[in-house]
Amino acid sequence: MRLWGIIAGLSAAAIWGGMYVVSKVVLNVVPPFVLLSLRLVLGAAVLALVIARTGGLTVTRRQARDIAAVGLLGFGISVGLQFVGTSLSTAANASLVTSASPAFMVLFGGLLLHEQITPRRLAALAVASLGVVAVIDPRLARFDPSMFRGNLALLGAAVTWALYSVLVRRVSTAAGTAQVSLIAFLGGLVVSVPLAGAE
Repeated sequence: MRLWGIIAGLSAAAIWGGMYVVSKVVLNVVPPFVLLSLRLVLGAAVLALVIARTGGLTVTRRQARDIAAVGLLGFGISVGLQFVGTSLSTAANASLVTSASPAFMVLFGGLLLHEQITPRRLAALAVASLGVVAVIDPRLARFDPSMFRGNLALLGAAVTWALYSVLVRRVSTAAGTAQVSLIAFLGGLVVSVPLAGAE
């Protein structure tokens, strides 16, 4: 199970990294919260079909409410900020600025989950940061005043995604990954749909 977790985490990181370039292209045509709403609706529809075929939801109303609140933060606010930031900045800036998320995860993990901030974890964080710098040439990033709003939104995305990542661990004990993801997507729609309507 540990090996499968590592493989899943690396695969998610690879897909997530490629998303910035794809998002930047799509955001030239589709507004950020419209794109986010479409993404969440499609994901929720697929997960709802899977869950319906495997026995339905097993969470209590209170558990569902907690998961939806975490999803509102992660998928409604954080990914929304990421799409807004990417549309106002560059794909290189998006991947570079949001790569700060792991540092905030260590901080929030210590504060909220009382995880030990060990020298080994700090060393892993340093190695990961060097890996980001090696893959993403920081010289390609732009931090001129015209990018300020976009970069600020991306920093907000990094902080809120780190907080979401820590909080989702707390609520994910209530149900399986598919159920948690479905309810979290629905929580994100609470934010994204009204903003998509405004766009």
